[in-house]
Amino acid sequence: MQGRYANEELGRATYDKFSSKTAVEELQPLQARYAGLATNLSNLETYTDYAVEMAANLYTVWEKANLPTRQKLQNMIHTNGLAFAPEIGLYRTGRINVIFDSISSLSNDNNNKKTGSNTAKSVKSGLVGPTGIEPVTC
Repeated sequence: MQGRYANEELGRATYDKFSSKTAVEELQPLQARYAGLATNLSNLETYTDYAVEMAANLYTVWEKANLPTRQKLQNMIHTNGLAFAPEIGLYRTGRINVIFDSISSLSNDNNNKKTGSNTAKSVKSGLVGPTGIEPVTC
């Protein structure tokens, strides 16, 4: 239907009428299925607090963990896994789990407050002009 609308075979009024009907027909079964999946965890906040505390202290958790636990942590942090680059002898990582990346970002912001810097490096990097247009700014 979208293709026919894009090719101007359908008018706007006809497209709106049938697309909203189609959306409702497709959405209702999904909403019913989603409602059936909902679970009520009485101690969700406790689990969340534990997970945040563990994620905030990864170094300590890593040091105390056995091999299987370290592997689980590694898989949680590096969701796309690790790769070894033998030509340079280094490990490469893909995308970092968004939760751990956010905690790292918050930690960096907190360190900036302690050192007196009020802007994160990633924000500052956009303020530096390219070489050649004007003198380099710091």
